[in-house]
Amino acid sequence: MGITVREALAIGGLKKGEVIAGIEGLDNIIRHVSVIEVPDAFRWFRGYELWLTAFYTLKDDVRAQVQMIEEIAKRKSAGLVICYPNTYIKDISPELLRKANSLRIPVILVPEDVAYIDVISPILEEILARETKKLKYAFSVHERLTNVVFDKGKAGNMRKVAKELAVILGKAVILTDHRNDIVTSYEINRMTADILIDPSAIKDLLLVNLEELHNGKTLVVKHSPPLLLRPIVFGHRFYGTVIAVDVDGISKLEEIALDQARIAFAAGLMNRLALEETENQKKTDFLNNLAKGRFKTNESVIASAQQVSWDIEGKKIAIYGKMKVSDRIRDRLDSIHMEIFKSVQMEHCSNICHIGNSSFTVFLEGREEYDQIKKRAKVLGKRLIKLLRNRGADLVVGIGSYSPRPLDLKTSYEKARKTALIAKELMGFGRVISIDEVALYYPRSTVHRQYWPF
Repeated sequence: MGITVREALAIGGLKKGEVIAGIEGLDNIIRHVSVIEVPDAFRWFRGYELWLTAFYTLKDDVRAQVQMIEEIAKRKSAGLVICYPNTYIKDISPELLRKANSLRIPVILVPEDVAYIDVISPILEEILARETKKLKYAFSVHERLTNVVFDKGKAGNMRKVAKELAVILGKAVILTDHRNDIVTSYEINRMTADILIDPSAIKDLLLVNLEELHNGKTLVVKHSPPLLLRPIVFGHRFYGTVIAVDVDGISKLEEIALDQARIAFAAGLMNRLALEETENQKKTDFLNNLAKGRFKTNESVIASAQQVSWDIEGKKIAIYGKMKVSDRIRDRLDSIHMEIFKSVQMEHCSNICHIGNSSFTVFLEGREEYDQIKKRAKVLGKRLIKLLRNRGADLVVGIGSYSPRPLDLKTSYEKARKTALIAKELMGFGRVISIDEVALYYPRSTVHRQYWPF
């Protein structure tokens, strides 16, 4: 953590010190204090040191003194304290002072009666006290926030974490998930209400900075009001973002609070994601069972679909999309998936959509004749192809046969999937093809049999 040179001037023996050069470097950070009395001491410089010297071995070598200042700056040390001036170094070279000023390295002159120990001990004690305070604060905040998250496993505890963090920071807090959707928020006053209730603005802002956030970089965005974005990344996986509103910068203790909140939020987000992945796997299992013909009656299809919260009745046609996503945009896959899902829902609110890593399945709601539903499916497919191309991905879409009964969706799903695979192999991406068109234009002899068990 450390303290600044400016703060050190109010501690122990440095209270008697006089800054004779490098006043512009008083905000340099001190983390260690040590003594140098040999010409090549810079070999042991590690950075953030406040060095004490009597220039005993360099009292007559101005060039070596200047080199010492240069090395202090080069190695990012904090400053230099000259001790026992009447005993060893009678006059301080103007050249040394000029160099210290140009490099912004504070040079502090202390009186003859100030011993090394009078400087070293008080500064180290202050640094240790601050580190202890930081650790105590970190433990306190960690306990405070994690207790909220794991309080009897109650739902909605992430909002309580947001509230605790907002109180600690004195700022409004927003939490978003891996899709950049707002999970929860807490405002301190009504002045920040506008940004908290505008999910699209937040999502657009995060999308612009998505690559840096996925790499775990904390950002301060010059917004109105300014926002601090703290990503939640563990094991190279992005779970979401903590946003502090109206923040240009934060103190060390506030940074600790944010980091502890990040850990507490991560627990809740990981739990949500695990539940979501479990539900997705159940839906994938339903599709596999449907494709393998494990349902023998309409009733069994409907009942199994209800177990994954799908109303399969009224669905008349299956659509299968095969995506091509480059590594360059793979970290945006979640947001692309969400846009696909929203487009399918906009086509009809009762449509079913299930999305995997590189494919998706849609069961289209409809009471029209086959040609009318197929026309809707084509319009939707073209819209999705355009959507993915705008995001730097590509897509081929297959449309299956008409399904009068829920049990017939097995055949429609199989044909949609195989039609998409045929279209990809023979025509490439960027096409919406129905089973009728494949059968018409590509006779059996031209198509690999692995694609054609219709």
